Amino acid sequence: VGIDRTQAILKTQTSIATNGTQTLTYALTSIPGANRSKVRGEERFAVFSLEDYQAPESQLASEYIQIWPVADGSIVGITQNQLVRYVVPQLTVTLNDLYPSSTTYVQVYKGNPQLGVTGTIIPGSSLIISESVPQNRILTLKNYESLFDSDGRWTMELLTVTTFGIDRLQYMSFDIKRSIDMNATVTTIE
Repeated sequence: VGIDRTQAILKTQTSIATNGTQTLTYALTSIPGANRSKVRGEERFAVFSLEDYQAPESQLASEYIQIWPVADGSIVGITQNQLVRYVVPQLTVTLNDLYPSSTTYVQVYKGNPQLGVTGTIIPGSSLIISESVPQNRILTLKNYESLFDSDGRWTMELLTVTTFGIDRLQYMSFDIKRSIDMNATVTTIE
């Protein structure tokens, strides 16, 4: 994964002086960073026996935990409450820190935003990440006007599906009005 474990430093250690189940409390992560949702790295937890007169100190168990940043993304090209007339705008979808084994896509559905709604996926927006570390991507979406079968209020959502669940990275609602209203009068001269 490209992590240099020789750079590791010991942050804390605790001695367990009694037998039985122990509960130890640690910070969520010890990896430094100003934006806690964007830290990345690896932490190692190890359990050692204490040296005594019969045996030296030895490692009993050890596990590594990878810390990944929280995914985020944005859609540029359409804005909240925008009125779309005849041609839908080209969209640029910027995706950051997508988790391994995740699926990310942009969907649209009729009406105001609601969590848990299954909409229609915009062609070209579905992305499956098969890498072993978080990934960044930029997608361009165009020619998707056929998804809007009627005028009215629509919602667009950027969603990512991971082993932890479904996260809505961004959403916006806008209005489609492709019909033309005409007022006309027919008169004759007699």
